[in-house]
Amino acid sequence: MAKKKVTKKVAKKATKKTGKVSKFERREIKKKFWFSLTTKEKDDSGKLAGEIDGQIQRDEEKAADLRKEWKVKIDGKRSKLRGLLATLKAGKEFREVDCEEVKDFGKKEIRYMVGKKCMESREMTSNELQLSMGVLKGGKSDTPTVKANATVATVTELRPPVDKDVKDVINQETNAKTKTSPLDTRSSAHEELSGGGAHDSP
Repeated sequence: MAKKKVTKKVAKKATKKTGKVSKFERREIKKKFWFSLTTKEKDDSGKLAGEIDGQIQRDEEKAADLRKEWKVKIDGKRSKLRGLLATLKAGKEFREVDCEEVKDFGKKEIRYMVGKKCMESREMTSNELQLSMGVLKGGKSDTPTVKANATVATVTELRPPVDKDVKDVINQETNAKTKTSPLDTRSSAHEELSGGGAHDSP
């Protein structure tokens, strides 16, 4: 900052009383003093105060929105950090993977296999047990396996065979009357006799 040039005015003036000559030195400086405000200054100050107050309110609202936005980001990172720390502490984590579903009708349980390892097993539900009873009644001793991507034909093979006597009755009724089976192959009764009905989808 450039140094302000100080102008010195030296004057000699004789006083009336003593007749001696006095010396003066003058320079311009900055210094604060109290002044009474004029009417215009009061009006201008009031308007400026109102504008500043409005700016403060708007700034506070923006700051609050920013705090909320950043709080969401920070909370998300904290949650992720807690999950990582919990996983590190446990030494294991919960993962969704491809597996094989094995229905063991002999033991009446369902196992979930990853390779040769059984990851989980549970008892069959009542609906699943109905299918197991039909398979066991059909004389199949081998434990059937239903893969997650098995076709509909695979499940059809697990249905119990139609009783021979039931087939004979159907054939006799057809030949004796109109040669059209009285049991509509699309009806629920036919499905029940032929081993159809509700089955679990593979």
